[in-house]
Amino acid sequence: MSYPHGVATVPSRDASLQDVNPSMLSRPVVLALVVGRRGRATLQQGLQGVVQVCCVDYVAELRSTVERLGESVLAIIVEPRDAAGVTVVPTVKWSVEVNGDLPVIGYCSAGPHLSREILDLANAGIQELIVEGVSDTGRALRETLRSAAQASAAERALAAVVNLLPAAIHPVAEVTIRYPRDATSVDSVANALAIHRKTLVNLCRRHRVMAPGLLINWCRLLLAAAMLSRTSRSADAVALELDFPSGSAFRNMLMRYAARRPRDLRPHDALASLTHAFGTALRATSGG
Repeated sequence: MSYPHGVATVPSRDASLQDVNPSMLSRPVVLALVVGRRGRATLQQGLQGVVQVCCVDYVAELRSTVERLGESVLAIIVEPRDAAGVTVVPTVKWSVEVNGDLPVIGYCSAGPHLSREILDLANAGIQELIVEGVSDTGRALRETLRSAAQASAAERALAAVVNLLPAAIHPVAEVTIRYPRDATSVDSVANALAIHRKTLVNLCRRHRVMAPGLLINWCRLLLAAAMLSRTSRSADAVALELDFPSGSAFRNMLMRYAARRPRDLRPHDALASLTHAFGTALRATSGG
């Protein structure tokens, strides 16, 4: 991930966290409900030079800080329970429902005693899991943060398109948007769905939907819009992450399909705008 450099950790035991507001922040924030000093120190070290880290002890602090810092919060990292032993599951569900574009990442120590709580976190809606001593340092931690951001963007993009497509076509959109590096062509999507490419072509024709190649490319563009509207990363970096051949290939497809440039995908309403263009293209190809 590429963000401005620097880490600032503000433990919740310091009253100063209550005074932090978005205007005081020069970098995106990862908000961590991680109680142990060792865990906090590991996160600081692993994310140094990537984002600011703000730590809290209690679920109430987590909620209030998310509400206060708003779009400055890049992601949330949570242990199963806070410093008072209160489960974070309701708070995770709240965040998913209220802040659907905010990635939530679980944090736990290795061992069977936490299996139930990890499952509860997964069911509540976390996108990724950090395991202490396994995936909480250096490159692994940064990759987890990147993966969670992409997963969150995928859910937003998918939610935007499913109401425009017949139910029989939903699996095509789901595979393309959730697995962008593995579903870049008609053949790869057909393979992922365990059907022949001709079956996929006929499926789209039968339901009066644009050709599968066009549909797949639109889904990839919508995912890129969901990502670019919530990050400071370059369009080239996002294009390569989504397995476009190059940044130029992404820009050319975006212009050809939607008459837009990458900078047009930066506003927070960019996904809605591109979804509207997708709907127009769907109606044109279906004769509606």
